[in-house]
Amino acid sequence: MIAVKNPSKSSPSYAGLPIQQKANFSQALIEKLDDYIFVPLIPVDFLYYQGAELLSLARKAKDTEAHIISECLEKIPTKEILAQLGRIVDAQSIAPIIDKQWV
Repeated sequence: MIAVKNPSKSSPSYAGLPIQQKANFSQALIEKLDDYIFVPLIPVDFLYYQGAELLSLARKAKDTEAHIISECLEKIPTKEILAQLGRIVDAQSIAPIIDKQWV
């Protein structure tokens, strides 16, 4: 599962983006975040915003597996992640991210 972080919620000092780099979501998306720290990435419209912070969650993964997955994700170029995401989600849904050259 992929979740998106509510930019109005604080993060530990070692995690998250500086406040000036956090996403500035539309009012409709802010309402979906409600008072939660993380919500499921539904709708994918959250991806249209630069600074959207994502969290990948796996069920029943061992700590070592989670660490390996995390390291792998950090090494994958953003363009490749978007290409793979385009296979799952309608490619037009991620076009605004690519068009604005956030990658």
